[in-house]
This record gives sequence, structure tokens and C-alpha cells, in this order.
Amino acid sequence: MGLVPLSTFCQPPLLEDLPQKGLYKNLSRYSYMILAVKRDSLDGTQRTIGVGTGFFYRKGSKLFLVSANHVFTGCNIYNDTLPNERPDALQVLCQDRQNRIVSELIPLTGIDRPCKKAYEQADIYAMDVSDHFK
Repeated sequence: MGLVPLSTFCQPPLLEDLPQKGLYKNLSRYSYMILAVKRDSLDGTQRTIGVGTGFFYRKGSKLFLVSANHVFTGCNIYNDTLPNERPDALQVLCQDRQNRIVSELIPLTGIDRPCKKAYEQADIYAMDVSDHFK
């Protein structure tokens, strides 16, 4: 159980501007950039409507993607109004063994979480992605 890299061949992209020491050096291999994307219903193209970070957590045979609730929902953490549009999927970016940036698209089907102000509800969500990574 615990934090796990997505796979042995896919690591989070290294950010050159961040200090590579202390706590960041230990956690950087577990933190992934996440793009919240919306697909156009007419032509199928997708565009980024939000950005965040997250990590994977394994508990028994289950694998979870953990990030801020607002990354999954598109909600504003300062008010509880619904956004004009919610993301359809999350695109998780990582770096392969050849140092190329690759991504994994995870659909957000069945997630209908309410928008809450950050002081009313913890802004965190863990999505079961076990079936996606079989």
C-alpha cells in the first residue's frame, strides 16, 4: 500500500526550475501533471480547461488517482457555483525511458461531485482508476 509510480517505464516530467533537494526530491517521482480536458461534441477535438497535479495511491488491488477536487470537477474553490463546463477527461503527463513526454487519458465518467467552497469541504478526491490500467 502507499504511493506508487504510474509504472516502471513512465515517470513524472522533471521540472528543471524546482530545487532538487529535500522533500521535493523524494516526492517528485510520484507527482504527475494533470490536464483537465473538454472534448468538442462536434469534431471530437479536446482543449485544456484546467491544470493540476496528482499522484497514484495503491490500496490492495485498487489503484487511485488522487488530486484536488477542483481538478476533477472544474469548480472554483472560492465559491460554490457550477463552472460553465466540466472536464470530460484528465490527461496525465509523464516521461518515458527515452525522456519523451507521453500521456494517459482517463475519462471522467460518473463523476458528478458538487462544488463546495474550500473551507466547507476538503479539496481532495481519489478516483478509482484500477480498471483503466489493466
